[in-house]
Amino acid sequence: MAKLLCIAQWPDDGEFHPDYPVEFALTLSEGDSDRWLTAHMVLNIHMDIDEDKEVWLEREGQILRRETHRLVDDLKKLLTDQRRKNLTFVPITPSFELWINRLSDEQYRVIIWLDMQADFNGASNIGYQGMRFMSNRARLMGFVRGMEAELNTD
Repeated sequence: MAKLLCIAQWPDDGEFHPDYPVEFALTLSEGDSDRWLTAHMVLNIHMDIDEDKEVWLEREGQILRRETHRLVDDLKKLLTDQRRKNLTFVPITPSFELWINRLSDEQYRVIIWLDMQADFNGASNIGYQGMRFMSNRARLMGFVRGMEAELNTD
């Protein structure tokens, strides 16, 4: 499973807060053919350190294997080439979209959109639900490593 974690700036209120209150989890498994993978996508929120994570959004869809490899390559380029300021990943088949903007050397704005085809009787590209959060270079590299591990196991 590949996880993309947010960073948070909690108020200085003397309380303990979750380190990563938002998490995008992506699990890839074999699809209908060698060209396809099934993507299981979950956006979790963790509001209170004493509570379990809560599934905020959960979707499943098909994605071309080559597109997941492209996403890994594009993320690596974004993280290593300081001239690149953003990444927009929109696969051919709707499942999820990932938009990342570099704000500084260490800080990135992440927007994740999940296709709502399950809510529209299988019709895709009608609506998306998503979340915007902040992340950093280390969390993005962890997501890349998680995706590479997912791709190497299939």
